[in-house]
Parts: sequence; structure tokens; C-alpha cells
Amino acid sequence: MTTPVATLREFFGEMHRWGMEAISGNKQINWETVTETEFDQQKVRLRQTLTAIYERYCAAGASAKRLQDQGLSFDLDEPEYNPDHPITNETFGAEGTAEIQVSGRDFDFRYHLIQRDGRWSLQDKKERRSKKGGKWKADLL
Repeated sequence: MTTPVATLREFFGEMHRWGMEAISGNKQINWETVTETEFDQQKVRLRQTLTAIYERYCAAGASAKRLQDQGLSFDLDEPEYNPDHPITNETFGAEGTAEIQVSGRDFDFRYHLIQRDGRWSLQDKKERRSKKGGKWKADLL
């Protein structure tokens, strides 16, 4: 049985690879000659990969809030998800729940996980706050 932190790190690793692929593909596009069909094909491929990641690691799967929009959101310089970002706190709540805080590049993040059938999954609930502190605010997973 895996741990909540291991599950989160695996998810981060997959999302980091996906983000690098999205960034690389975006940089390779010749915006003067790209056709709408070529652009749409790249978007479909990236979306399929992203959906598969969410199906594998998230309790909400393909119904996750982030996947409801038809567009794709990714950082143009460096992926938001990085398996090397430090875990700053891990708390176990009611039976089969965990909350993990991660120090990200620009913000601190809080992730909620749930255990079902001996497997940890991310809930469709991510929160962020300034590195200076303050209130936690809802963010897309």
C-alpha cells in the first residue's frame, strides 16, 4: 500500500512530464504557419494525456473541475507541479483522509487525499496561499 505523500509525488511527476510536453510543443509551434487542425490535434493529444493522469490519480477522474473547460491551462516556462517541491506538513484526518502542504515556486499549496480500497487518491480540492501567509483560497487541481 502506498502513502499519501508517495501518491502526491507520483501525481506531481506525471503532471510535470505533461507540463514539459505542453511547454515543448507550444515552443515548437510556428505560429505563422500552423493550421487550426494541427493545433487542435496537439490540444486533443495533450488533453487525452491529462485526462488519463486525472483518471489514475484523482478521485473525481475525468469529472475534475480542471477538465470541465475545453481549453488547456499550463505554465509557459516551468510546470507548476514539481515532484521536488518540499512537503511542509502532512496531517491525517478522519479515517482514510490526509492533507498535505507543499511549498511551491510562488505559493504554498494544500492537497486533500482520500483512501478507498487501500489506494490513495487526490480529491478535487486544492488550495493555495501566499508564501507570506494569509487565508487559503480554492484553486484548480
